[in-house]
Amino acid sequence: LEQYDTVDKKQRCIEFVSLQDLKGSLYFGGDLPKLKEIEDIFWDLLVIDEAHEGVDTYKTDVAFDHIKRKFTLHLSGTPFK
Repeated sequence: LEQYDTVDKKQRCIEFVSLQDLKGSLYFGGDLPKLKEIEDIFWDLLVIDEAHEGVDTYKTDVAFDHIKRKFTLHLSGTPFK
């Protein structure tokens, strides 16, 4: 992220974070001061793997509402009910 901030604002950044880790962050509805950079960056794409595990819950909605992005892709190998 230091390179992103100082070299070229067009640098690309990929970050892998579990839903549990995200929801524990102060910036996404939890109480731990971590993952601030996820809230600060405007993302091109949010990919949610295993989406059937955590989507459509209040805490998940709160967390995802704080991620600025163009698109969201929900992936799941399990059919939604």
